Amino acid sequence: PVTLVERYNPDWPQWFDQLKSRFNSRLNTDVLTTEHIGNTSVPGMTAKPIIDILIAAHDLAKVKSLLGELGYFR
Repeated sequence: PVTLVERYNPDWPQWFDQLKSRFNSRLNTDVLTTEHIGNTSVPGMTAKPIIDILIAAHDLAKVKSLLGELGYFR
């Protein structure tokens, strides 16, 4: 499959905030930080419409498990 780049979408930061809230509410105090990274985090930049997220946590196994439950691993 081909993923094309798009012009900057001002909704991308909001999409990140929604994902961050979803992850952090499930991981609670295990999360050290959740950051929006990659091209979609740069205002005005053309990018693939994929929100890249960095999650730093005390227990990465919990993060991996949660992401698996949410369908991010196949």
